[in-house]
Amino acid sequence: MAREEAKRQKSAQRRSELAKAANEVNRFTLFVEAIKGLHKSPSSKFWDWAQIHELADPKLELTRRREENARNKLNKYKAGFFTNLLGRENKVRAKLAKKVEVAKQKDADKNLSLQVEYEKKYAEWEHWNQFSANILSGDLRAYQVMLAEYNPFSQIFGLKVVEVAFERADCAIVRVTVDGPSIVPLEFKKLTPAGNLSSREMPKGLGHEIYQDYVCSAALRVSQELFQLLPLETVCVNCQALLLKASTGHLEDQTILSVCIPRETLYKLNPNQLDPSASMVNFNHRMNFKKTMGMLPVEPLCVSEAEDR
Repeated sequence: MAREEAKRQKSAQRRSELAKAANEVNRFTLFVEAIKGLHKSPSSKFWDWAQIHELADPKLELTRRREENARNKLNKYKAGFFTNLLGRENKVRAKLAKKVEVAKQKDADKNLSLQVEYEKKYAEWEHWNQFSANILSGDLRAYQVMLAEYNPFSQIFGLKVVEVAFERADCAIVRVTVDGPSIVPLEFKKLTPAGNLSSREMPKGLGHEIYQDYVCSAALRVSQELFQLLPLETVCVNCQALLLKASTGHLEDQTILSVCIPRETLYKLNPNQLDPSASMVNFNHRMNFKKTMGMLPVEPLCVSEAEDR
Protein backbone atom coordinates (compact mmCIF):
# COMPACT_ATOMS: atom_id res chain seq x y z
CA MET A 1 0.00 0.00 0.00
CA ALA A 2 2.80 2.43 0.96
CA ARG A 3 4.69 1.46 -2.17
CA GLU A 4 1.68 2.29 -4.37
CA GLU A 5 1.24 5.63 -2.60
CA ALA A 6 4.90 6.48 -3.15
CA LYS A 7 4.53 5.53 -6.80
CA ARG A 8 1.49 7.79 -7.18
CA GLN A 9 3.32 10.69 -5.52
CA LYS A 10 6.33 10.19 -7.78
CA SER A 11 4.08 10.14 -10.84
CA ALA A 12 2.28 13.30 -9.71
CA GLN A 13 5.62 15.00 -9.08
CA ARG A 14 6.81 14.03 -12.55
CA ARG A 15 3.66 15.44 -14.15
CA SER A 16 4.15 18.65 -12.18
CA GLU A 17 7.77 18.91 -13.34
CA LEU A 18 6.78 18.35 -16.97
CA ALA A 19 4.01 20.96 -16.74
CA LYS A 20 6.41 23.45 -15.17
CA ALA A 21 9.00 22.81 -17.90
CA ALA A 22 6.39 23.23 -20.64
CA ASN A 23 5.19 26.46 -19.04
CA GLU A 24 8.75 27.84 -18.88
CA VAL A 25 9.36 27.09 -22.55
CA ASN A 26 5.96 28.49 -23.52
CA ARG A 27 6.65 31.76 -21.69
CA PHE A 28 10.05 32.04 -23.38
CA THR A 29 8.59 31.31 -26.82
CA LEU A 30 5.67 33.72 -26.43
CA PHE A 31 7.96 36.54 -25.28
CA VAL A 32 10.32 36.10 -28.23
CA GLU A 33 7.37 35.93 -30.64
CA ALA A 34 5.90 39.06 -29.06
CA ILE A 35 8.99 41.25 -29.47
CA LYS A 36 9.55 39.93 -33.02
CA GLY A 37 5.87 40.41 -33.90
CA LEU A 38 5.10 43.97 -32.82
CA HIS A 39 4.02 44.70 -36.40
CA LYS A 40 1.29 42.05 -36.35
CA SER A 41 -1.23 43.97 -34.26
CA PRO A 42 -1.55 47.74 -34.80
CA SER A 43 -3.66 49.19 -31.99
CA SER A 44 -5.02 52.32 -33.66
CA LYS A 45 -8.26 52.28 -35.63
CA PHE A 46 -8.14 53.53 -39.21
CA TRP A 47 -9.17 57.16 -39.52
CA ASP A 48 -10.81 57.77 -42.91
CA TRP A 49 -10.60 61.54 -42.94
CA ALA A 50 -12.40 61.97 -46.27
CA GLN A 51 -15.32 59.92 -44.98
CA ILE A 52 -15.39 61.85 -41.71
CA HIS A 53 -15.47 65.13 -43.63
CA GLU A 54 -18.34 63.94 -45.82
CA LEU A 55 -20.59 62.97 -42.91
CA ALA A 56 -23.88 64.87 -43.09
CA ASP A 57 -24.70 67.29 -40.32
CA PRO A 58 -27.23 66.07 -37.73
CA LYS A 59 -30.84 67.22 -38.11
CA LEU A 60 -33.12 68.53 -35.38
CA GLU A 61 -36.42 66.66 -35.42
CA LEU A 62 -38.90 68.07 -32.92
CA THR A 63 -42.01 66.17 -31.86
CA ARG A 64 -45.70 66.99 -31.53
CA ARG A 65 -46.80 63.39 -31.21
CA ARG A 66 -48.39 63.63 -27.77
CA GLU A 67 -50.27 66.86 -28.59
CA GLU A 68 -51.52 65.49 -31.93
CA ASN A 69 -52.79 62.30 -30.32
CA ALA A 70 -54.58 64.23 -27.57
CA ARG A 71 -56.04 66.74 -30.08
CA ASN A 72 -57.29 63.94 -32.32
CA LYS A 73 -59.17 62.46 -29.36
CA LEU A 74 -60.70 65.87 -28.63
CA ASN A 75 -61.68 66.49 -32.26
CA LYS A 76 -63.18 63.05 -32.70
CA TYR A 77 -65.10 63.11 -29.45
CA LYS A 78 -68.86 62.73 -29.80
CA ALA A 79 -71.07 62.79 -26.74
CA GLY A 80 -73.16 59.69 -26.15
CA PHE A 81 -76.83 59.53 -25.22
CA PHE A 82 -76.33 59.45 -21.45
CA THR A 83 -73.64 62.16 -21.58
CA ASN A 84 -76.12 64.47 -23.32
CA LEU A 85 -78.89 63.40 -20.97
CA LEU A 86 -76.77 64.28 -17.93
CA GLY A 87 -75.41 67.48 -19.52
CA ARG A 88 -71.78 66.41 -19.16
CA GLU A 89 -70.53 67.04 -22.70
CA ASN A 90 -68.85 70.35 -21.90
CA LYS A 91 -67.18 68.83 -18.85
CA VAL A 92 -65.79 65.94 -20.88
CA ARG A 93 -64.60 68.29 -23.62
CA ALA A 94 -62.91 70.50 -21.04
CA LYS A 95 -61.15 67.43 -19.63
CA LEU A 96 -59.96 66.40 -23.09
CA ALA A 97 -58.81 69.98 -23.81
CA LYS A 98 -56.80 69.93 -20.59
CA LYS A 99 -55.14 66.71 -21.72
CA VAL A 100 -54.14 68.51 -24.93
CA GLU A 101 -52.38 71.19 -22.87
CA VAL A 102 -50.64 68.55 -20.73
CA ALA A 103 -49.53 66.74 -23.90
CA LYS A 104 -48.21 70.01 -25.37
CA GLN A 105 -46.13 70.54 -22.25
CA LYS A 106 -44.74 67.00 -22.42
CA ASP A 107 -43.83 67.57 -26.07
CA ALA A 108 -42.18 70.86 -25.12
CA ASP A 109 -40.13 69.13 -22.39
CA LYS A 110 -39.12 66.40 -24.84
CA ASN A 111 -38.22 68.98 -27.48
CA LEU A 112 -36.05 70.85 -25.00
CA SER A 113 -34.17 67.63 -24.37
CA LEU A 114 -33.93 66.97 -28.13
CA GLN A 115 -32.64 70.52 -28.66
CA VAL A 116 -29.91 70.07 -26.07
CA GLU A 117 -28.90 66.71 -27.57
CA TYR A 118 -28.97 68.17 -31.07
CA GLU A 119 -26.73 71.10 -30.10
CA LYS A 120 -24.28 68.67 -28.53
CA LYS A 121 -24.23 66.46 -31.63
CA TYR A 122 -24.01 69.45 -33.94
CA ALA A 123 -21.07 70.90 -32.02
CA GLU A 124 -19.31 67.54 -32.23
CA TRP A 125 -20.07 67.24 -35.95
CA GLU A 126 -18.92 70.82 -36.55
CA HIS A 127 -15.67 70.14 -34.67
CA TRP A 128 -14.83 66.99 -36.65
CA ASN A 129 -15.98 68.51 -39.93
CA GLN A 130 -13.58 71.42 -39.48
CA PHE A 131 -10.84 69.26 -37.97
CA SER A 132 -11.02 66.74 -40.82
CA ALA A 133 -10.82 69.64 -43.28
CA ASN A 134 -7.65 70.79 -41.51
CA ILE A 135 -6.18 67.28 -41.65
CA LEU A 136 -7.03 66.88 -45.34
CA SER A 137 -5.51 70.27 -46.14
CA GLY A 138 -2.24 69.21 -44.50
CA ASP A 139 -2.45 71.36 -41.38
CA LEU A 140 0.53 70.09 -39.38
CA ARG A 141 -0.85 71.55 -36.16
CA ALA A 142 -3.89 69.31 -36.56
CA TYR A 143 -1.51 66.37 -37.07
CA GLN A 144 0.22 67.14 -33.79
CA VAL A 145 -3.12 67.45 -32.00
CA MET A 146 -4.06 63.94 -33.16
CA LEU A 147 -0.74 62.52 -32.01
CA ALA A 148 -1.03 64.16 -28.60
CA GLU A 149 -4.69 63.21 -28.16
CA TYR A 150 -4.51 59.56 -29.24
CA ASN A 151 -0.83 58.69 -28.57
CA PRO A 152 -0.79 55.70 -30.97
CA PHE A 153 2.55 54.41 -29.66
CA SER A 154 1.56 53.96 -26.01
CA GLN A 155 0.60 50.30 -26.49
CA ILE A 156 3.83 49.26 -28.23
CA PHE A 157 6.00 47.14 -25.94
CA GLY A 158 9.68 47.99 -25.74
CA LEU A 159 9.58 51.57 -27.04
CA LYS A 160 10.94 54.19 -24.66
CA VAL A 161 10.58 57.44 -26.61
CA VAL A 162 8.89 58.27 -29.90
CA GLU A 163 9.40 61.70 -31.44
CA VAL A 164 7.53 62.64 -34.62
CA ALA A 165 8.30 65.52 -36.95
CA PHE A 166 6.67 66.30 -40.27
CA GLU A 167 8.85 67.05 -43.26
CA ARG A 168 5.66 68.00 -45.06
CA ALA A 169 1.97 67.02 -44.98
CA ASP A 170 2.50 63.59 -46.56
CA CYS A 171 5.74 62.58 -44.83
CA ALA A 172 6.66 61.99 -41.18
CA ILE A 173 10.13 61.51 -39.74
CA VAL A 174 10.14 59.48 -36.54
CA ARG A 175 12.91 58.97 -34.02
CA VAL A 176 12.26 55.89 -31.92
CA THR A 177 14.28 54.91 -28.87
CA VAL A 178 14.06 51.15 -28.59
CA ASP A 179 15.29 48.86 -25.84
CA GLY A 180 18.87 47.71 -26.11
CA PRO A 181 19.97 44.13 -26.82
CA SER A 182 19.23 43.29 -23.18
CA ILE A 183 15.56 42.91 -24.14
CA VAL A 184 16.53 39.52 -25.59
CA PRO A 185 16.37 36.73 -22.96
CA LEU A 186 19.75 35.66 -21.59
CA GLU A 187 18.78 32.00 -21.77
CA PHE A 188 17.49 29.85 -24.59
CA LYS A 189 14.86 27.39 -23.40
CA LYS A 190 13.42 24.30 -25.06
CA LEU A 191 12.00 20.91 -24.15
CA THR A 192 14.03 17.73 -24.47
CA PRO A 193 12.47 14.71 -26.20
CA ALA A 194 11.58 13.46 -22.71
CA GLY A 195 9.75 16.70 -21.94
CA ASN A 196 12.39 18.08 -19.54
CA LEU A 197 13.48 21.72 -19.52
CA SER A 198 16.71 22.45 -21.38
CA SER A 199 18.09 25.88 -20.57
CA ARG A 200 21.40 27.24 -21.85
CA GLU A 201 23.00 30.57 -22.55
CA MET A 202 21.42 32.31 -25.52
CA PRO A 203 23.67 31.73 -28.56
CA LYS A 204 25.13 35.10 -29.57
CA GLY A 205 24.18 34.79 -33.21
CA LEU A 206 20.59 33.84 -32.40
CA GLY A 207 20.33 36.61 -29.82
CA HIS A 208 21.52 39.17 -32.36
CA GLU A 209 18.98 37.90 -34.92
CA ILE A 210 16.13 38.12 -32.41
CA TYR A 211 17.16 41.68 -31.54
CA GLN A 212 17.34 42.65 -35.22
CA ASP A 213 13.83 41.28 -35.77
CA TYR A 214 12.60 43.24 -32.73
CA VAL A 215 14.04 46.53 -34.02
CA CYS A 216 12.71 46.02 -37.56
CA SER A 217 9.30 44.98 -36.22
CA ALA A 218 9.18 48.12 -34.08
CA ALA A 219 9.89 50.28 -37.15
CA LEU A 220 7.10 48.57 -39.10
CA ARG A 221 4.67 48.98 -36.21
CA VAL A 222 5.42 52.68 -35.78
CA SER A 223 4.76 53.30 -39.48
CA GLN A 224 1.52 51.26 -39.29
CA GLU A 225 0.23 53.34 -36.39
CA LEU A 226 0.92 56.61 -38.22
CA PHE A 227 -0.68 55.39 -41.44
CA GLN A 228 -3.77 54.38 -39.43
CA LEU A 229 -3.97 57.82 -37.83
CA LEU A 230 -2.98 60.31 -40.53
CA PRO A 231 -3.17 60.63 -44.36
CA LEU A 232 0.58 60.18 -44.81
CA GLU A 233 2.24 58.63 -47.84
CA THR A 234 5.68 57.99 -46.31
CA VAL A 235 7.00 57.39 -42.80
CA CYS A 236 10.75 57.47 -42.19
CA VAL A 237 11.72 55.71 -38.97
CA ASN A 238 15.07 56.06 -37.23
CA CYS A 239 15.47 53.48 -34.47
CA GLN A 240 18.12 54.29 -31.90
CA ALA A 241 19.37 52.41 -28.87
CA LEU A 242 21.82 52.96 -26.05
CA LEU A 243 25.07 51.45 -27.29
CA LEU A 244 28.75 51.74 -26.47
CA LYS A 245 30.33 54.34 -28.73
CA ALA A 246 33.85 53.25 -29.65
CA SER A 247 35.18 56.80 -30.08
CA THR A 248 34.14 57.96 -26.59
CA GLY A 249 33.90 54.76 -24.57
CA HIS A 250 30.50 55.90 -23.31
CA LEU A 251 26.98 54.54 -23.76
CA GLU A 252 25.14 56.84 -26.15
CA ASP A 253 21.93 56.75 -28.17
CA GLN A 254 22.92 55.68 -31.68
CA THR A 255 20.84 54.99 -34.79
CA ILE A 256 20.86 51.29 -35.68
CA LEU A 257 18.10 51.27 -38.31
CA SER A 258 16.95 53.98 -40.66
CA VAL A 259 14.10 53.06 -42.99
CA CYS A 260 11.63 55.01 -45.13
CA ILE A 261 8.34 53.17 -45.57
CA PRO A 262 5.83 54.14 -48.26
CA ARG A 263 2.20 53.41 -47.38
CA GLU A 264 1.54 51.70 -50.71
CA THR A 265 4.48 49.30 -50.33
CA LEU A 266 3.73 48.46 -46.70
CA TYR A 267 0.12 47.51 -47.39
CA LYS A 268 1.16 45.12 -50.14
CA LEU A 269 2.97 42.98 -47.55
CA ASN A 270 1.48 40.26 -45.37
CA PRO A 271 2.40 41.29 -41.80
CA ASN A 272 1.47 37.94 -40.28
CA GLN A 273 3.83 35.98 -42.51
CA LEU A 274 6.79 38.25 -43.22
CA ASP A 275 10.17 38.18 -41.49
CA PRO A 276 10.71 41.69 -40.06
CA SER A 277 14.43 41.85 -40.85
CA ALA A 278 14.04 40.37 -44.32
CA SER A 279 11.17 42.76 -45.10
CA MET A 280 13.54 45.74 -45.01
CA VAL A 281 14.62 44.84 -48.55
CA ASN A 282 11.27 46.27 -49.70
CA PHE A 283 12.21 49.74 -48.48
CA ASN A 284 15.06 52.19 -48.79
CA HIS A 285 16.95 51.59 -45.57
CA ARG A 286 20.26 51.61 -43.77
CA MET A 287 21.11 48.76 -41.45
CA ASN A 288 24.50 47.29 -40.60
CA PHE A 289 23.99 43.86 -39.10
CA LYS A 290 26.64 41.28 -38.39
CA LYS A 291 25.69 37.96 -36.85
CA THR A 292 28.80 38.03 -34.67
CA MET A 293 28.38 41.65 -33.51
CA GLY A 294 24.70 42.46 -33.90
CA MET A 295 23.35 45.80 -35.08
CA LEU A 296 25.95 48.51 -35.62
CA PRO A 297 25.40 52.28 -35.88
CA VAL A 298 24.33 53.81 -39.21
CA GLU A 299 23.70 57.30 -40.52
CA PRO A 300 20.00 58.21 -40.73
CA LEU A 301 18.50 58.55 -44.18
CA CYS A 302 17.18 61.90 -45.30
CA VAL A 303 13.83 62.15 -47.06
CA SER A 304 15.35 62.97 -50.44
CA GLU A 305 17.41 59.78 -50.29
CA ALA A 306 14.32 57.80 -49.48
CA GLU A 307 12.52 59.15 -52.52
CA ASP A 308 15.41 58.32 -54.83
CA ARG A 309 14.63 54.61 -54.54
